[in-house]
Amino acid sequence: MEFTTLTIQLPHLSGEQAAQVQQTLYAFLDAFDTHYCFAIERYHQDLSSQDYSNNLSIDNLIHELCSTNDPF
Repeated sequence: MEFTTLTIQLPHLSGEQAAQVQQTLYAFLDAFDTHYCFAIERYHQDLSSQDYSNNLSIDNLIHELCSTNDPF
């Protein structure tokens, strides 16, 4: 699997400028979270449900294989 690396050359900033950039980034993250909050929560719930279903299927398969005299 190939991954693309994002590289950003950061400029040299004064303490005040760095603090302003940080505040801007946090404001952007807050806006992003507010806008996509429910979609993100739904996605994580779907993943949890899918993982639970997959684990349940694997447990059932293991139980079936272990309960037979000749699984092969």
